[in-house]
Amino acid sequence: MRFDASANKKYFAIMNEPSGGRITLNSLIVEAVHGISHIETGLRRTLVALLINPGKMLCNYLEGERSGYQKPFGFLLLATTIYAIVLHFTHLAVHLPHQLPANADFNSRLAFNAANLETGYYSWLHIGLLPFYGLFAMIIFFRSKYNYAEWLVICCYVVSFLLLLLIPYQLIDAMVDFNETTNFIVQILIVVIYSGYALAKMDSKNNLLSVFKGALFSAVVFTFFYYVVRGIAYYITWRG
Repeated sequence: MRFDASANKKYFAIMNEPSGGRITLNSLIVEAVHGISHIETGLRRTLVALLINPGKMLCNYLEGERSGYQKPFGFLLLATTIYAIVLHFTHLAVHLPHQLPANADFNSRLAFNAANLETGYYSWLHIGLLPFYGLFAMIIFFRSKYNYAEWLVICCYVVSFLLLLLIPYQLIDAMVDFNETTNFIVQILIVVIYSGYALAKMDSKNNLLSVFKGALFSAVVFTFFYYVVRGIAYYITWRG
């Protein structure tokens, strides 16, 4: 790939303004292109910040302190890719067949298609649904000072880190093989606890209501993703 110095200058001019200008859709487009085509630095700093004090990190990033952090779209691509790889091997670990017998019933074919969607298209599904995540955030945090583009950045970081947090559970599930209901409940608990903690500072008041809104946001996002995947799988199974 040819190095484009002018593109890099434009990127850093937009994303690292000394004034800490607000994030816009234009800046997000430039960042998305850069995140896909370049290897970012600052992954360790981003992971530590999102683990120890995510609310402060997100607020500071949106206020202009962006140097040294993994960029949001690059982080989302990295996290979803790693999670998809883990899903692929954990599904193999619980003996997911490569193909179903011709006489398999509807529910077996539905589960098979849903698993293949998650392992084969996990990154693209999250990226495709990201605009909806931002919309959910704006609705839930309707009194927040952040605009739609800034909420997309927040969603990138929070969703990405949540996926990384869920990896140990997926490895345990591969050994124990929990049922679908248990899977859903455990993962929702992990999601809502972290999101309530991470997004508490995103509202106008840092209180219990803000924690609740953060937990509600993550529950809505991951429930939405869960049923979108199963809705697509249902359609594929029905048409097949």
